[in-house]
Amino acid sequence: MHTVSRPAEPPPELVNLADSGGADFRPLAEAMDAAFAGVCAYCERTSGDDDPDLTTAFFTCDHFQPRHQLCHHDPAVGQCRDNPPPHSPDCRIYDWDNLVYACRSCADAKGGQWPRHGDSTDSYINPTGDADAADAPDAVFVYDTDSGSILPRDGISLTARYKAERTIGDLALNTARHGIKVRAMWPKRAALTLPSCARNG
Repeated sequence: MHTVSRPAEPPPELVNLADSGGADFRPLAEAMDAAFAGVCAYCERTSGDDDPDLTTAFFTCDHFQPRHQLCHHDPAVGQCRDNPPPHSPDCRIYDWDNLVYACRSCADAKGGQWPRHGDSTDSYINPTGDADAADAPDAVFVYDTDSGSILPRDGISLTARYKAERTIGDLALNTARHGIKVRAMWPKRAALTLPSCARNG
């Protein structure tokens, strides 16, 4: 996982989805693929990793903070209409800053997990967060491309270490299914100029 820089403005597909109050994020697939340059924000698999199974159909739009924590279905607090869908246009499930492009292995592993229920300050390492933050991916992770392991850096704060370890464990980033070859690609990928996705490190 490296820090991802993506367009600041949400794609039109997300704006349209919010306007309709829908809950099906599949129409965002192409826009998410373009915004993240076809790279899973968590494990960095791409559809170009020489694996015929890794087509764009293997990727999905993932809510970094799980959607079940974001929509309270309570019109009294301005979140949603009575029985969503439809959701209100300002429902937090449509927050562009909370959406990431992920392979289904990572999305399934993370599922609805969150380190502390509803607390956005105690989260996983955010691949789309502030690149200069103390808990940015490039600040807290080191990589062993020989073994394929992702590890917390030495010397980081206890809070950052906790978040890093929870991210690695809950997203199963060091399991065989993510594959050594994925991380072996990183040095080559770092040399690429990606159209709308910049990776540091």
